[in-house]
Formats: sequence, structure tokens, C-alpha cells
Amino acid sequence: MTCLKCGQPATELKCPACGFDLSQAGQVASLAPVHPQIRPPDPMPVPGPDDVEGDPELLEACFLGKLAGLRWKLKEVTFLRIPKSVRRIDKENSFEKYLPQSVQVLLIHAQVDDDGSSFRLEDGLKRIWVEPGHPTLASMDGVLFSADYKRLIHYPAEKPEENYAVPEGVTEICSDAFSFCKRLKNISLPLSLQRERNLFFRDGPATCPSFHSFQYIEGLRSITVHEENPHLCAEQGILFSKDKTTLYGFPRAKFCARYTIPPTVKRIDSHAFEGCSKLKEITIPASVTKIGKWAFQSCSSLNSITIADSVTTIDYETFWNCRNLKSVTIPDSVTKIVGNYPRTGAFYGCPSLLEVSVAENCIVEPYAFDEHTKVTRRGAPRETGPNRSEKQPEKERTLFEKQRHQWRKQEARKRRKNP
Repeated sequence: MTCLKCGQPATELKCPACGFDLSQAGQVASLAPVHPQIRPPDPMPVPGPDDVEGDPELLEACFLGKLAGLRWKLKEVTFLRIPKSVRRIDKENSFEKYLPQSVQVLLIHAQVDDDGSSFRLEDGLKRIWVEPGHPTLASMDGVLFSADYKRLIHYPAEKPEENYAVPEGVTEICSDAFSFCKRLKNISLPLSLQRERNLFFRDGPATCPSFHSFQYIEGLRSITVHEENPHLCAEQGILFSKDKTTLYGFPRAKFCARYTIPPTVKRIDSHAFEGCSKLKEITIPASVTKIGKWAFQSCSSLNSITIADSVTTIDYETFWNCRNLKSVTIPDSVTKIVGNYPRTGAFYGCPSLLEVSVAENCIVEPYAFDEHTKVTRRGAPRETGPNRSEKQPEKERTLFEKQRHQWRKQEARKRRKNP
């Protein structure tokens, strides 16, 4: 058997590698591992009286990327079986592009050659079933897993349950696995979970633990973690690293208007607070030295934030689209606010932010703020332009001005074509 804490082989109740007591993880004297593989396979779903099945020939054309303009003929399909003739799916042109959003139940036969990345529908899907014997995929309670049940690949967006416990034995959760879930409110993570697998190539390395798996669950209120998990922990429903030096994620629908980040946190992960519509005020302590990209993106109710004097750089799109942000305290330690290209600035899309004060030596790149935001420098005898840095070399500044001029011409051309 395998130790659920360190992953090393163990033949006794106490792991010889790390000393972990396996009996505490629910493993009894028989040494039978707690793992989803010992569960019987899900029974095959049967279409109900109200379910609509698609024409097999149309479905075959759909999965092979040949459906083109015939999607409307499948618009009422709710119960979908992948035809036995389909062995490989055209990922670029078929599933997400042509399949109707009305599909609620998806059946995958054992001969389909796919890693699971094709079977993600943003709307409608309630259950996925994989035929037993599939070489790379399996299903449990309507959720898609790898064949060994160690990787959770996709949780259906319209699955009706509000609470979900990731099964013990799962070590990885694919990035975007829980994207667009409509009803999920609480998630419980097991002892065995080690990391997120970045299957769809979002930000960061392929094996980094991260909050990307849960960032689009609009109704998520709380995350809990097994207390013996060696990599992660949760406090008040918020996800942290085990030592609480990294804040991975703040649930989008958590009822909290004001939040002070704990003083143990040194790093705020990318997307950590993205889309938290109920947060109004955030205080970042002096222990924080790194704020990840998109960390506070689209916090629509956020109106005030205080940044600690230990932060040196505010990366691109960190506060992007914070529509109600009115007050930002930027300390003297911040030496750079990123905004190299149009619509990617750290504070782009903040129409309520009218004025901000930065240190005299702070480099403010051209698109860091909206054009209407007035940037003043503390200790400087005069004001700078809204998005212009005095510290940039003249050649570099001229290049940015040319880029901005070209972008404005493109925008004006679009407005003339679509008045």
C-alpha cells in the first residue's frame, strides 16, 4: 500500500519513511487502502421519459468536427451517448464548439481515446458516466476522474449538490475542474491531495498548488481541508498553504465585507480574490512581499485597499476591473506599477479611481491606470501625466506613445464601422 501523507510504499500501520500513523487515515489492520478504486463502478444512466437522445449520425459528425451549421438539429438533446464509431474527438472543431448546451447526461464508451480535456461544457451538464474498462478515464457519482482515480478532471457545471467532498485517494485536481459550477457552495479537500495539475495551461507550472480549480465557482462559500493534509489548510473557509505563508484562495461568495490578511502570509497567489463581489475593504499586512497577477481582478464591490510597505511591484491586471475602487494606499516601497500594453494595466478598468499618489521614484508604466486617473508623486515639485513615467528612458517612452496612438486609431476605426 501507499502512505497517504508522503506517497512512499508502506507495509505496516506506521509509515517507515515519514512515521505517519496510517490508522489515523482510516486504514485498518488489514492494510486495505482507502481509495476510490475499491468502489463498484457507477451504474449506467438510463434515459428518462423526458430525455431527448440525438441522432447517431449527427452526433458522429459532431465529434469528428464535420457538423458545421447543423448544430440547431441537436439543440434539444439532453441525453448524449458518444457513438461507438467515434474513437478520437476533434478537440479544435467539435465538442465545445458544436454540441448543444442542453446536454445534461454524457456517456463515454471505453474505446474513446481522450484524456478528458474534451468533455467540459459550461452549461447544462449534470452527470458524466464512463464505461468500465476505459484505459484513461473513470467516473464516480457523475464526476470525471482519471482511470486510477488519482486525478479529478471535471465536475459537471449543473450538478445539483451544494456540498462536495473530493474522494480520499485523489492527489491532483485539474485546473478548471470546477469551472462554471452553478450550485456548489462548499468543498472538502482530502488528506491525499497534493497539488493542482495545470492541465489546461493556465498561469504557473504544471504541478503548482493553486486556487485556479475553484476560481469560477460563483456560489462557493467555504473550503475545508483534512487536518492531516501536509500541503494545505483552511481557516474560516479560506485556502492557505500548510504553514499559512501563501494565501491560495478566498471563496467568491463568502459573506465578508472587510478582510485583514493574516500576518503570517508572505504571498498572495494569482487569482486569490478574483471575482469576490462581496468584499469592500482589504488590508494587506507588512509580511506580504508578493502579490500575484489577477489577485484582486473583478472585485466589483471593493472600494478601499491598503497595500503594505513590503510590496515592491504591482503586477499587470492585479486590480483589473474593480469598478468601485475609490481609494488605494500605495507605499513608498512600490517601485513599479505594471502596464505595458492597452487594457492590461494593474489598475485598468477602475473608473471610480480618480486620483492616486505614488513615491517619487516609482515607475508607472503607460497603461497602468485608466486615462482619467491622475497620478501624483509624493515629494515631487509637479504632477506627472496620468499614465506616464518620468523614470522611463526617452526612447522607451516614445515607443509606448506610438503603441498608444496606434491602439487609439484602431479603436476609432472600430467605432466608425460599428457606430
